[in-house]
Amino acid sequence: MAKKKSTAAPARAVKKKAPLKVKVKVKLVKKVRIKSSALKSAAPKQEPEKAVHAAFDENACRAILEEISSASKPLRSREIAVNMSTKLGLRIGRSTINRYLFGPLADQVVKDEEHRWSIVKTKKKSV
Repeated sequence: MAKKKSTAAPARAVKKKAPLKVKVKVKLVKKVRIKSSALKSAAPKQEPEKAVHAAFDENACRAILEEISSASKPLRSREIAVNMSTKLGLRIGRSTINRYLFGPLADQVVKDEEHRWSIVKTKKKSV
C-alpha cells in the first residue's frame, strides 16, 4: 500500500513576542483610622432620648387633639398635617400624624369610612 502524503504545512518555529512594557503610575494613599473613642469624646453628651421623646409625644398629642377638635368637620391626616405645619411653622408629614393617631391617641380618636378623624364622643353613664 502506498502511503499518503500529508497535506499539512510543515511546523514553523513560532517566535515569542516580547512582553509589552507598560508604565503604570501608582499613587499610594495613606489610610487614616479614627478611633471610636476619639469620636465619642468629641461629640457633645446628650440627655437620654426617652425623656426628650416623652415630652415631645405629650405636646404633639395635645396639638393634634386641639387641631381635630377645633375643626368644624372630621379631618384627614394630610389635612391635619398641613394645618399644623402652617400654624407651627414646622414641616410635619402625614405619616407622623398617622403614627400618633394610630398610636397614643388611638383610644381618643375615631376614623370613619372616608379616613377622616374625629374625637371620640364619650357617653355619660346615667345613674
